[in-house]
Amino acid sequence: MRWPDKVDSNSRTGFTYPEMAFLLLVVALFLVGIVWVVNAAIVKSHPLGKSDVAGRDAERALDRIEALLKTARVFAYDGRAVRPGLWTPEQGVLTFLGDLDGDPETGSYVAGEQKGLERVVIYRQERSLIVSVKSAPAAPASTVVLLRELSPRDPEAFSGRFRVAASGAVNITVGTRAAAAVFSAMRADQIRVSIATGVGGSRLLLDRQIGLPLEPALAPGGTPP
Repeated sequence: MRWPDKVDSNSRTGFTYPEMAFLLLVVALFLVGIVWVVNAAIVKSHPLGKSDVAGRDAERALDRIEALLKTARVFAYDGRAVRPGLWTPEQGVLTFLGDLDGDPETGSYVAGEQKGLERVVIYRQERSLIVSVKSAPAAPASTVVLLRELSPRDPEAFSGRFRVAASGAVNITVGTRAAAAVFSAMRADQIRVSIATGVGGSRLLLDRQIGLPLEPALAPGGTPP
């Protein structure tokens, strides 16, 4: 009887481990590409998909706005006097002095005992929501777009309302190191920010109530110096 010849392991057919790993990687990338294309098509053609994306973008914008507002020392308030514990009328533009970087030397604005503040304005420009920051009146403003898909047919697509703190009115000096003015101002302990976004004809309203632990003053008469 003749036994079969010994089979050389190097002559076996099939994939080696490096070849198998490379094949799996190619298949994985192919599947990821299919998912990405299908998801993009769904978002492009389906209103709900567009609303989800717009909602996530608006939530991220609110997160950034909340971080900015919590640094505020004094807000410009262009409205009638409100009793403590009540909400002010809506403000379409939020203007305030805040310590954005924690450095008392970088900004030239002052509010009470706080120095080194920056002037921040959050406002709407057509369908975009923009934040502008200045360190001094003569300094150029730095601007960042927070959101690009505000609801086009809503004049109040961005607004904020303050809740007046129970501490009532206080005297506060507001301005720059070179020039300052004394205001009799109220204080705010909360702010309610609303954003209306819309893509493809859909409208989504997001509303967030933000605590103001520093209880910034509400300076009447519009924009702080």
